[in-house]
Amino acid sequence: MELIKAVMLKKTYGENGEKTQEVLKGINMVIHSGDFIAIMGKSGSGKTSLLSCLASMLPPSSGNVFFNGKSLYEMNYEHLLDFRRENIGYIFQDFRLLKNLTVLENVILPYLFDKKDSIAGEERARELLRSLGIDNLCDKFPNEISGGEKQRVAICRALINEPQILFADELTGNLDSVSAEEVMQILDQLHKDFNQTIVIVTHDKEVAAHCDSIIYIKDGNIQ
Repeated sequence: MELIKAVMLKKTYGENGEKTQEVLKGINMVIHSGDFIAIMGKSGSGKTSLLSCLASMLPPSSGNVFFNGKSLYEMNYEHLLDFRRENIGYIFQDFRLLKNLTVLENVILPYLFDKKDSIAGEERARELLRSLGIDNLCDKFPNEISGGEKQRVAICRALINEPQILFADELTGNLDSVSAEEVMQILDQLHKDFNQTIVIVTHDKEVAAHCDSIIYIKDGNIQ
């Protein structure tokens, strides 16, 4: 089933007399439900901009992204925020955990933004943390845990609202090789057991090897 379709996606940075740079030059692509895709390319190739546009986090300069046939960038801001919370999980390279919240609180936070039941949210958060083997860290703060543990927490947070698709930007970039492999095995399991749709940006061939398909991008174009 077609989940996401990008049509003539372009992104240009720089305006008001600044030198402009076109980083996406008319991308067309389709992501099907259950896909496990890696997007690869050199630094500056446009891969992170592409991921951000697909995830509804960065509006394109022109073109559009359709999710289950719905035009993302014709939604108003509030509807787009609601859509993102309900359908998309995003994992950042630098974890983006709030330092003043515990591990459990960081995971629950997106659930509470949707004004859902806090007790149910805590139960789901604990279940996710347990499934990733870090339920013993619930009361820890981000500065008290390792990089690999932070990334597992970030994965739990991205999954709390049961997203249809999971995006990850260089999710192993700040990890040692052992932690990186452990994180990728978690994604493998999510894909295998739950048919989770996953799209990752990576420069690491070993990480990309876990995926079912690889898209190469160069100078803003898919190769």
